[in-house]
Amino acid sequence: MNYTIALSLLCIERFNGERSTNAVYYLLTGKKSSQTIQDAGWYQLRQYYHAIPQLSKQAFDNMIKFLLEENYICNQDDTNNITDKGKEKLGFLISKSPFPKYFNGWKYQQLDEIFWKRLSLLIQTISYWNRNNASFYPVQRSYETQSWVKNWLYVMKNKYDKQALTKKLYGELQSILSELDKTSQTISPTLLIYRLSSYQKTGMTSGQLANTLNMDEEYYAICFRSILHYLINTISHNRERYSLLWKLLEDLKQRVVLTQSTQATYQLLQQGKSLKEIAHIRRLKKNTIEDHLIEIALIDPDFSIEGYVPPKLQEKIIVAAQSQSTRKLRTIKEHVQEADYFMIRLVLSKWSESNKQT
Repeated sequence: MNYTIALSLLCIERFNGERSTNAVYYLLTGKKSSQTIQDAGWYQLRQYYHAIPQLSKQAFDNMIKFLLEENYICNQDDTNNITDKGKEKLGFLISKSPFPKYFNGWKYQQLDEIFWKRLSLLIQTISYWNRNNASFYPVQRSYETQSWVKNWLYVMKNKYDKQALTKKLYGELQSILSELDKTSQTISPTLLIYRLSSYQKTGMTSGQLANTLNMDEEYYAICFRSILHYLINTISHNRERYSLLWKLLEDLKQRVVLTQSTQATYQLLQQGKSLKEIAHIRRLKKNTIEDHLIEIALIDPDFSIEGYVPPKLQEKIIVAAQSQSTRKLRTIKEHVQEADYFMIRLVLSKWSESNKQT
């Protein structure tokens, strides 16, 4: 729970009293809503999005109660702010267990789990295949993953003999993990290697390995996923060098998708429909359609907002947000009275998108 405390304090500090603690919970667990997507973008928290998906609301609420009792945070105007004591605690926790630089929950939320399932089952299957033994208990039970691995082997067996395929796959994995070992001081390849199962050898569970290494379980889980994120990113940018590993990712889309309702709105926008027309067609309130545009501006770098906010007014809004060090709409509007709240939200979203963490 120590690392949940660290990330919660970090988010509360970044929100600067402008968002509720529920917003922290939704961000860390990766809620797919326009508001949470907006929060991740506006407050430069994309990296931490979906960092602790397994966190229960009850456990989170108990932790917030603890933080209040220990004076790490204080309640002001229905929101929580980090105290000086809380900042000290946050600094201590992060210095002791630095957030791994390769972790990006926003970018890889839909890829890391699928990639791990494929990789772990493939390594296990090949180790038994090399022993001419097809009888084993697969580490991944999903039909989709098993079918994918069977198909992968079927295709590759027509290109490589058994020894050549094994040597190339293991060579690619060894090469990419050795590069990680050289470049990262916070995470070690062993955090992944000990999880792998092979011939007559069962890999350790997340809890077992965290306990063995005397690591906070949540911190271990984040470090483990950061290795997956490193692998996905490195493989994607070096497809020829890691040609076999690339096949594990080739059919997966590396992008954050819009929520379903926003996607429907976006399709109508691309047909040239106005906000008023879209609201009428979809039988939704104008405010809801505006929420969809905010989400689109946060996610799609090619989406232009000039048709909704003139460039000079965009500049005024950004200057006001920077000079006041706030994302509070009311405060910004006091300094840019000619802008309505939708315009301010749209500019902040586009500005956040252009300055996002990659």
